[in-house]
Amino acid sequence: EGVLKITKANTLSVDATDYSGKYDGSAHGVTASANVPGGTTIRYSLTNSTNPADYTLTASPTATHVDDSRKVYFVATNDNYEPAFGDAQITILPRTITLTGATQSETYNGSALTNSTVTIGGDNFLSGEGYSVLPTATGTITNVSSVSNPVSGGTLNSSTQAHDYAISSNPGTLTVTPATLTVQANDQQIAYPAGRPATGTLTYTLVGGNVSGETPAFGGVLGYDSALAADPLDPGTYTDAIVGGSLALSNNGAFKAANYSLVVLPGDLKVVNGAFTVDLTGGE
Repeated sequence: EGVLKITKANTLSVDATDYSGKYDGSAHGVTASANVPGGTTIRYSLTNSTNPADYTLTASPTATHVDDSRKVYFVATNDNYEPAFGDAQITILPRTITLTGATQSETYNGSALTNSTVTIGGDNFLSGEGYSVLPTATGTITNVSSVSNPVSGGTLNSSTQAHDYAISSNPGTLTVTPATLTVQANDQQIAYPAGRPATGTLTYTLVGGNVSGETPAFGGVLGYDSALAADPLDPGTYTDAIVGGSLALSNNGAFKAANYSLVVLPGDLKVVNGAFTVDLTGGE
């Protein structure tokens, strides 16, 4: 007698598409499929083996959290084929969280400027997850300048796994701009044909703008509008003829000149008619 023997084919194959996605709170697995679906059984395992009996799971292992990311192994078996093995990767990526410190600007007022507000952006936290103690921005500034407002602290709640989120921070900026300090140039009067008063004798009055408790000091002198004609000036009122000149602010104790911007309100120069005398000699 002859013998007819059919041996198992080695053409069976199995494959699955890798999974990669951001953490969304759901469990994700892979789905393996064979090139010969009829009569083929697929089983899964968390460990690699060349023995089909070691593959006991009927469904793919899953990953929910970033730390759960894993490789999944599977086998396809069919009575007419040699077993086929394969694997696929499940990768859970962290959600991106951006923490941004507040940005604020204000005019100098002698008090420290702070703003602890932190804005949470990016992919945001899933519902029920996030901070039990919010991070804060910790910058502070008093004098005119700009400083960083960095983000600090923060405690994640018990429902949140830190590795599920890639948290980065961007500092805000706190800016203090100069306050406006105003002085008024005092009006002056001369009689024709006198020359205009020397700039060193021109006076001014503090109008305001300085913070309480800060007394400004000044350097330099007032000056005249460059449009004025040469002395002697004709009688009349020269409006806004007395201007800031080289007048400037100086430090004085608690008063810091850099915290202020000086504005000089111009004054008027008035030229009145001059007087003269007549001497009469002889005659009646």
